[in-house]
Amino acid sequence: VTHKWYYVLPAMTWNRIFGWVVPYVHRPESFIKINDRTQIGKYFMYQTMPTAGVRQLDQVGVQASKPDTLRRIACPLLLVHSHNDEASSPEADKRAFQAFPSLKKQEVWVARSNHVLLWDYDRERIKGHIGHFLLEDLVSP
Repeated sequence: VTHKWYYVLPAMTWNRIFGWVVPYVHRPESFIKINDRTQIGKYFMYQTMPTAGVRQLDQVGVQASKPDTLRRIACPLLLVHSHNDEASSPEADKRAFQAFPSLKKQEVWVARSNHVLLWDYDRERIKGHIGHFLLEDLVSP
């Protein structure tokens, strides 16, 4: 999770401290990480976030950031991320991408979008990259 100075502590630390007594947190529209605000309401999104899910995300993140875990990922890999993602750390993705030993790996970085990539400004470009990546092996001789 991308840290902001005004969090004081990392978001996951707050969740570890208070998540056990606060089972859900309301997520106001202002916290939706999408730059193209005309897309809000066109896709499904929970209005509340279960803190147990955040704890699970934290555990997955800890496990996934271990070098031994990253070195075991050898399947084809497509990383799609925004330089301006306010929810997920672009720097952490860059580090992880470098550690993957996959022989076929591609990065797609966009600048106009935020976290909700498939609904934001770069959505058509991203969909094209995903389609091309998935079909590439099917049409190659």
